[in-house]
Amino acid sequence: MSDSIIIKSKKRSVLGKSVRVVRKGGFMPAVVYGVNFKPLTIEMEYSSHFKPLLNIKKDSLCDLYIDQDQPLKVKVKELQRNPLTEQIIHIDFQIV
Repeated sequence: MSDSIIIKSKKRSVLGKSVRVVRKGGFMPAVVYGVNFKPLTIEMEYSSHFKPLLNIKKDSLCDLYIDQDQPLKVKVKELQRNPLTEQIIHIDFQIV
């Protein structure tokens, strides 16, 4: 049995300050990167993943599914939170 968190996501094409539209649509933007891996921008639904991510911390291990592909073993490299609400607004994942 794995102790890692399972996260489902999909690729996103919206970049830069336009991610506000992504957040308003109920999604959380994120990025995945690693050695010999081209950085990939993704988004996750708040409704299905917000509760498991409430207790997520830096260096937490996760199984990340992107567009229903095979899972990638990743760790949380950086979390960005809203300073007023403490809600996660962006996550950086690094492939392990």
